[in-house]
Amino acid sequence: QRFDLALARLEHYTGIEADSLQRFILFTNYAMHVTEFVKFGLRELSDPSSRYTRLVLPSGEVEPGENPGDVDLGSPRQMPRYDLVTEDGDGITMINIGVGPSNAKTITDCLAVLRPEAWIMIGHCAGMDARMRIGDLILGNAYERKDNVLDEHIRPDSPIPAVPEIQRTLEKAV
Repeated sequence: QRFDLALARLEHYTGIEADSLQRFILFTNYAMHVTEFVKFGLRELSDPSSRYTRLVLPSGEVEPGENPGDVDLGSPRQMPRYDLVTEDGDGITMINIGVGPSNAKTITDCLAVLRPEAWIMIGHCAGMDARMRIGDLILGNAYERKDNVLDEHIRPDSPIPAVPEIQRTLEKAV
């Protein structure tokens, strides 16, 4: 029952049935990332040696060779999803989760039952500076919050520290 509910919620929030969801998931809250992802997907579909076979958007499946400017990226869905599909399901899914911890929690709850290989949030990071380059990994050591959820328990101006065990594990893996 939990699995079926998660699939129904996933379709409701993203606008695409779960069958094209891939095992590697990117979350963003910027339209520019979605635009670049779709451009990348279209380039891959036009490459005969690419492992990617389909690009599925909330507005429907994109045909290989389509002009990126002609692709409808709009969606009335709360968290539109974009799937760059492989035959083995090990492609990339991008979900524009918008802003706020409630959307992130909702979508990760839905996705968790599907056991994705990995999910990563891309986008804004307050720790970036001029030394950073595309592809650098940024690990947060504390999180500022503006959601007011914990205000009764923790002062709003107190950062929430990252879980040290996770931090050390990620650093060691990199």
